[in-house]
Amino acid sequence: MWVDEIQDELLLPVAHRFWTFSVPKRLRPYFLRDRKLLALLVKAANSTICKTSGSGRLQRGARPGIISLIQTHSDMLEWNAHLHLIVTNGVVDYSNPLKPTFKPCRYWNTEVMTEIFRLELISMLVKKNVLMPDIAGNLLSWKNSGFHVYVSWPFHPDEENALKNRLAYAFMPAVTLNRLSFNGEEVSYRSKKNLSLTFTPVDFLARLTLHIPDRYQNIRRYAGFYASNIQRKVRAARKTGEGASSIKEAKPIKPKWAALIAMIFGKLPTECPKCGALMELKQFIMEIEVIQKQVPELSRSPPRLQFEHYTPSETERVYGQDEENVVYQFNQDQPLSDDFFNQDLGW
Repeated sequence: MWVDEIQDELLLPVAHRFWTFSVPKRLRPYFLRDRKLLALLVKAANSTICKTSGSGRLQRGARPGIISLIQTHSDMLEWNAHLHLIVTNGVVDYSNPLKPTFKPCRYWNTEVMTEIFRLELISMLVKKNVLMPDIAGNLLSWKNSGFHVYVSWPFHPDEENALKNRLAYAFMPAVTLNRLSFNGEEVSYRSKKNLSLTFTPVDFLARLTLHIPDRYQNIRRYAGFYASNIQRKVRAARKTGEGASSIKEAKPIKPKWAALIAMIFGKLPTECPKCGALMELKQFIMEIEVIQKQVPELSRSPPRLQFEHYTPSETERVYGQDEENVVYQFNQDQPLSDDFFNQDLGW
């Protein structure tokens, strides 16, 4: 019913893509401990797509249409908070709400977008006092960050089977009955990779209930052109049979990847470090010996971003200690183990 609704009322008759955004294991316990942080995960993914299509900045009156779907489980029933998104394959210019224009994007650089997504999410977590600056700097220095961005081939929303297949994967339940069995004492579950897991009934319920959303938590979120405040502006056009139902396709956009890379490294890569002039491409150099001679110090990861030092509030201090030897109630050097979230122990 929801697929039929968005096909008839929301999705534009243009090409869409199916996206997946995932985070490293070190950050996953934070989203389990505080489910409200899932909103930051959605916000970081939406910002990454909007800034990529806008060559590093948010363009006024131009956004891609985004539907975000939150999923928290893996194939092994473990906690793995990640996102699935349905996004228009380009930008919708709604400066004139009665006649929106679609500008397709032919190519998306997922490697650059992965780095932007990493920087966006870590910066938001620091701003919310979830991560301390030194921990954030350590996460930004990892060569293999653990962040991942995947994008599918474009498809048209009129292709009902393609849309339903992708949404069926996004809405896949944590447990399917055809992979589940119970012999009266133990619960057996078979994963997609034919790995067999065995639980006691209480352990199985504890693993399963981790993926029940909190009360009033919305696992479907709309952003960009599909946001409710923008859709209200084009609702009049839809009633008259114009606007979204007869959207016009304009010249394709070409994201400026140099501007996107500058967001990560903090400096435009085509700018001369000595005089500040924009450099021109003259030659490709592939030999590592020549590169090391020209650039002695090669950074294999983005430079560490300098975050403001975080000062815990009074409620986070342990009283009875001297001010110089104060001890705080959290230690982010090592996230809490899975035993902390084991509901069997809590019961």
